[in-house]
Amino acid sequence: RSRFVADFLGLTNMVPATITGTDGDDAIVSCIFGEARARGARTDWKAGQQVALTVRPSALLVTRDDERTSGASGSVVASVYQGESFLYVVDVGGATVQTYGPATTRWLEGDRVGLALRPDASLWLLDD
Repeated sequence: RSRFVADFLGLTNMVPATITGTDGDDAIVSCIFGEARARGARTDWKAGQQVALTVRPSALLVTRDDERTSGASGSVVASVYQGESFLYVVDVGGATVQTYGPATTRWLEGDRVGLALRPDASLWLLDD
């Protein structure tokens, strides 16, 4: 529900988003990764409302930028090998985004990559 809790529970990206509509308890949001469904503790979201969206690094797919069909484009700023995967830090239009990629593919600093939301990603809206 809050930035503190989201940070406390592990790595997360705080992404600005705009509510574009609702569907039951879900909010439909527009963010740098495109349109997505998200949930929050509240259900009184209004179209046009500015919100903060938590996007876990595991909720993002990283691809070569020229293979991207949706989402955002960015440049790799840093990478950390973690055994079965790499943790990437990507600059997306001045915003820093963290994501994971498989150990079988290595993106280097300066490489252009595409970032898209996984279809099964769980996204949460923050109250604060």
